[in-house]
Amino acid sequence: MPHTGGARLPKPDAMHSPGGSQAAESRPRAASAHAHVGSHAGPPGTMSETNWRSMQSERSARMSTWRDTMMGRSMSRISQISKGTGVTGMSSSQTSGQSVIRGRTRSVTLRDSEFDLKTEGERRILFEEHAVDVVPHSLNSQHGLQPNRIRTAKFTPLTWLPCSLYHQFRRIANVYFLCIALLVCFPWSPKRWQSKVFPFVGVLLWTALKDLYEDRRRMIDDKKENSRTSKRFDPSTKSFTAVPWEDLFVGDVLFIPREEAFPADLLLLRSATGDSAFISTVALDGESALKERKAPLNCHKALEISVSPTDICKADRQTDEEKAMHVLFAIHVRRARFKLAPPEAALWSLKGTMALAQAGEGTAACPVSEHNLLPRGCVLRNTDWILGVVAFVGEETKARLNSTKADAKFSQMQTALNNSVWGLLACLIFVCLYSATMSVLTSDEDVNICCSDDSWLIMFFKFCITYYHVVPLSLYVCFEMLKLMLGYQVNVDEQMRDPLSGEMALARTTDLIEELGQISFVFSDKTGTLTANEMIFAKCCVAGRDFGNFKPDAEQHTSESPGVTAVKAILTKSDAEAEQVRWFFTCLAICHSLQVEAPIAAAGEPAPAKDAPVVYTGMSPDEVALAEGARSVGVAFECRQSNKETEKKEVVFRGLSGQQVATLLYEFEFNSDRKRMSVLVRLGGQVHLITKGADNIMEKLLAEPLGEEAQILNSFAKEGLRTLIVASRRVEEDEFNKWQDKYTAACNTMDNSRDEKMAAVVNEMETSLHLCGITAVEDRLQDMVPEAIETLKAAGVRLWVLTGDKTETAVDIARSCRLFTNDTTLAFATGAADEEKALEILREAKNTLSKATLSGLVLDGLTIHFAMGCEAGEQLIYELGMNSRSCVCTRLSPKQKRELVHLVRRRSPSTVTLSIGDGANDVPMLEGAHVGIGIRGKEGAQAVQVSDVAISQFRFLVPLLLCHGRKAYRRIAVFLLFYLYKNVALAMGDVVWMHQNGYDGGIAFAEYLSVNYNIFFTSWHVLFVLAFDECVSDKVSVQYPELYQVGPSRQLFNARVFVKWMAFAVFHGCGAWLIPNLAFGGTDYSKTEPNDFWLSSCVSFVVIVLITCGKLLLAAESPWKPTATISTAVALLCLVVILILLGHTSIGNSMQPNMDSLPEKFFTRSGVFGLIMAAPAALLIPDCTEKAVGFFLWPSTLQTVRNKIWEEDAQVSVIAGVGQQMSTAVP
Repeated sequence: MPHTGGARLPKPDAMHSPGGSQAAESRPRAASAHAHVGSHAGPPGTMSETNWRSMQSERSARMSTWRDTMMGRSMSRISQISKGTGVTGMSSSQTSGQSVIRGRTRSVTLRDSEFDLKTEGERRILFEEHAVDVVPHSLNSQHGLQPNRIRTAKFTPLTWLPCSLYHQFRRIANVYFLCIALLVCFPWSPKRWQSKVFPFVGVLLWTALKDLYEDRRRMIDDKKENSRTSKRFDPSTKSFTAVPWEDLFVGDVLFIPREEAFPADLLLLRSATGDSAFISTVALDGESALKERKAPLNCHKALEISVSPTDICKADRQTDEEKAMHVLFAIHVRRARFKLAPPEAALWSLKGTMALAQAGEGTAACPVSEHNLLPRGCVLRNTDWILGVVAFVGEETKARLNSTKADAKFSQMQTALNNSVWGLLACLIFVCLYSATMSVLTSDEDVNICCSDDSWLIMFFKFCITYYHVVPLSLYVCFEMLKLMLGYQVNVDEQMRDPLSGEMALARTTDLIEELGQISFVFSDKTGTLTANEMIFAKCCVAGRDFGNFKPDAEQHTSESPGVTAVKAILTKSDAEAEQVRWFFTCLAICHSLQVEAPIAAAGEPAPAKDAPVVYTGMSPDEVALAEGARSVGVAFECRQSNKETEKKEVVFRGLSGQQVATLLYEFEFNSDRKRMSVLVRLGGQVHLITKGADNIMEKLLAEPLGEEAQILNSFAKEGLRTLIVASRRVEEDEFNKWQDKYTAACNTMDNSRDEKMAAVVNEMETSLHLCGITAVEDRLQDMVPEAIETLKAAGVRLWVLTGDKTETAVDIARSCRLFTNDTTLAFATGAADEEKALEILREAKNTLSKATLSGLVLDGLTIHFAMGCEAGEQLIYELGMNSRSCVCTRLSPKQKRELVHLVRRRSPSTVTLSIGDGANDVPMLEGAHVGIGIRGKEGAQAVQVSDVAISQFRFLVPLLLCHGRKAYRRIAVFLLFYLYKNVALAMGDVVWMHQNGYDGGIAFAEYLSVNYNIFFTSWHVLFVLAFDECVSDKVSVQYPELYQVGPSRQLFNARVFVKWMAFAVFHGCGAWLIPNLAFGGTDYSKTEPNDFWLSSCVSFVVIVLITCGKLLLAAESPWKPTATISTAVALLCLVVILILLGHTSIGNSMQPNMDSLPEKFFTRSGVFGLIMAAPAALLIPDCTEKAVGFFLWPSTLQTVRNKIWEEDAQVSVIAGVGQQMSTAVP
């Protein structure tokens, strides 16, 4: 981009007031000299030659001075900071000084008032004529002078090991193992330190390496992110040069071309189209619809500078970057001042103002809001380029402020495991206390509490070491590995593949996988969750008349629906009714935030015709449906455009009288609190307010109550249609001007009251509205939703539908999806006006449900609001929820949805809840439940981003719960019981030997056998046995939903079952030790000699391994699967290999001398091998008996279903056999 002289200044593109809540219409004012010349487009002869030359000379001099001064900045940032004169060296009380930014020193003169920061975190970005300064200066001195550098990695090379160990020792079990590892190092330890320290260090190191491996991906991503480049204005080269993102500072001016991401939170200064740009925020909030962002009003006013006709003629030949440089020049010359409030985590919240120090007449500070913000990570779309100034960097950007993790969720099985471990530790301490006391009391020496090797304290420590394996070192490692395997099975299940997108279910966390098998309450959103969120304009009512169905009738094979035909017939007339109908559809074509896109042909289809209608895109499918409904009758929204003369955004639509243009003055967006959207437009020289919203909100804003339209509204709702009221009023110019002053003042508020003040001013405008009409939109149910709900109800799960829709609409949808049936007795608790009335209504509903066998409940937001304010009301809601199988709650806010979930959790802590939704308004509900299920829908990905499991359709909830959830609960329950059982069984040998040995503190088993017990013999193969264990097929699980009740009723993991398993552990452990010991062992104990004691000990160990393997296969539902049999055989092979290594190799002899040549005696000594085979079989007889008695006398639900399946299979086989015989008998 060669330049020989000053950069050329183009004519400023037309700009208008910011959109959204910041859109503002400038009042007519006298044009200044700068404004006059700046907009001049004619030849020099149209003004005085002398004046023109004088202004051109002044402009050229200022441009040259600005360029030369910016070029003269030194590159001395490092030296300035090293000398202590950098950004940290200036106090806020200085009136002049130096600041260092981007590697150059800038001398600027600043007023004291510009350093006056009232709140911590506030900032000023001050454009001087030759520099940019930022206050406070510390903003650009963070993170080693790289404030925009982000870091998501948890560790650095120096902090990796310490941090990993810190997190590991937050788990109480690791603290326990550390104590054992320290105690075993003392000389009086009964076990070698190597056998305990090395495995413990290995587990710690394995976990640390796992953490490092996981963090390495984050490090790579961080480096990639920080190394991305953007174009920053560099005064030394008079151009925009590419710099890494990590080297950006607050106050930098960036040139961002189309399809590039924003490297920090920017404020829009200018775009290729003038004042506005479109961005994609998918990376931030998951919403796919483009959002419009606009420059502050004063950015355009800064461009009102002298422009020569020569420059205007050359403007079209300038590059994009040259145009951006001229905008930057204007910002500097007018000395723009940005004042910004502290950064907020709220995605769409920003408070600030922009002023011009060198402003024209009548120019005041304008608001800076979220509508001017370009957040980091978002991408520029449909706009060739933008010029922006960096406002927030690094950890202060919206993306980083919202990257904090939500509170961790813990499954109830995890809590039960922790409680079980604490119980075992308590038992361990009790046994150690008992053993140490008995050792001292039975000793011939005097009682000694501490210090000597046979003192009470040392004996206590000895017994702690002896019994330490009651809590296995590998417990939590295997627990996490099993969950990972179960989560992987969810991710690859073809049952939950979306047929349209091909996306599978995604277990975003595996920590809660077993919770899916214990769900008692399901809280579901309606729109987009039960329904497809595919809106169709179904009906409308204008002037008390229902025009019929707008949906095409497939049976009549007509191109137009009855409703469209009726409306078109009316619009050809010129009476009052036709005018009302015309205005109603005109409101639908204007009051929205839609964008238009050219139609795109699908793969393999021909290109669309040139006159094909444009495609409407927007954040709300409802808006698209309403605009398409208006287009179907001939009132079509065509596009949005900027008027370069009036500097306003315009909505272009085509009616029966041709193309019309409405100038958009203000737009007040729809949100969950307002539940309405409004626009202020100038149409035909008059200002109109058009509002559409929920009927319960809009009825309060109407000048007159609804008449016969109320009945039509209710009839629409009873058909399951989503209704909106459309209203409008004409606004006089004086009223508008006064209101605009108040709104601008509210927008300029910098404190936390700004939003409240703005909302209050908007509410003043949205009053005394006149009804235009009522719309009704149909949202069809997703595929197989009724069947899914029936299955879940049959599984004993209570379903609550929480929605913001009208009560009649929600109830009709509930009937359509079989949440309510014809046999359901409904109790309505709606319409409460105060707390007393709410309690009365709830009590009446309770009486109604108490007499019903199949009951349903209907609540509304008002009743819940008043009832949740008192203890009695909360209790009534909970009791009603427990007495009804299904419930519909209407007119709820996102906060109320979460409150209902928390209500159930508080009143019944053991009840596991699940929330499922697809939109941002469902996020509080998903976070509040034990398990949050996000549906990939059309309302963005925020629900998926906070969910625990993501699916594509509601019907996939059935296989997720009834198949994966039920199996996961069963597998993890058996895993936990078995893992604790096997270690208690092993520890019982030490307990029995303690009594035989006179409490001497000796160990019962060779220590390297004990170490490998929890590594090779009884741990890893458990994962394969249980991860693939299957009692019935998934088809049977869905066919018999009653099988699911095993989880919510806690049948497989409770106190009774736990005690039973521990009792078997005591029996098996004692029997496995005593039988060999009494047969040929004795009590001749030696630490190193391989005598008969160690032979019997070795035999007892083998018996315990065989018993535990047999017990696992008995507990499995499919013990003959290859995954079970092969893994068990390999585990036993590992036992044989370890025995040979320890007993018949030199390294084994050095590690475990008391096992030298013992394994061969299993076969050479009479009776040993027979005992190894007979003892496990004998000791497992009670287990087999218990299972057989339960099978025949008290069959479980699972066994009952299995018997049915076997009987059905037998009948099918008989019929098939008879049929085959008959077919062979026929000649």
